Amino acid sequence: MINKLIILIGFAFLSQTMIYGQKEAANESKIMTVVEKMPEFKGGQSELFVYLGTNIKYPQEAKDKGIEGKVYINFIVNKEGLIKNAKVIKGIDPLLDAEALRLVKHMPDWTPGEQGGQKVSVSYNLPITFKLGIEHLLEMNSNENYQKGVNFVGREYYTKAIKMFTLSINQYPKHIDSYYNRGICYFKKGEKEAACKDWTKAKELGDKGAANLLEKHCQ
Repeated sequence: MINKLIILIGFAFLSQTMIYGQKEAANESKIMTVVEKMPEFKGGQSELFVYLGTNIKYPQEAKDKGIEGKVYINFIVNKEGLIKNAKVIKGIDPLLDAEALRLVKHMPDWTPGEQGGQKVSVSYNLPITFKLGIEHLLEMNSNENYQKGVNFVGREYYTKAIKMFTLSINQYPKHIDSYYNRGICYFKKGEKEAACKDWTKAKELGDKGAANLLEKHCQ
């Protein structure tokens, strides 16, 4: 009887340990998109710009063909600040897509995001703009409000994204990507007039993609 009791107690303890371990594994694998403290390149956005600007290798073939535009990269910043699962979610050309992906994959570790005082793994979208005309220049538009807007777009929270892009524009009145992407959000919500207005502003600031959208949807 005593042996049976010991076995039963041991089994119960083992079961509880397995359940706890499963919960821990689930928490470990949980990926968040918007958290109280978003992950950040160590040193902040200015240091991220320095890293990208000094490490870019604009493909010669892309230069020769006059290819430029935005590449959107998604990646996970895990609890340790490591970059994982980087992928192109919106590209413009295989040459520039590959270069943007290379830059992200070779980035040093980030400061991880936090939620409720705990480090968490966060899905992060980074838009990278390639522009010709200035040698070895990579324009990286990623102020905090803009980044929040991009993450909301990824979750199809267009109203919240519009709010973030508007805050970005208020802070940086010539922030091309904020106008461009706010226009996308308005269009997704069926507000064509507002979308065309934002794309017109983006075009005036030099965005070729906005010009294409105006021609396609706003004639």
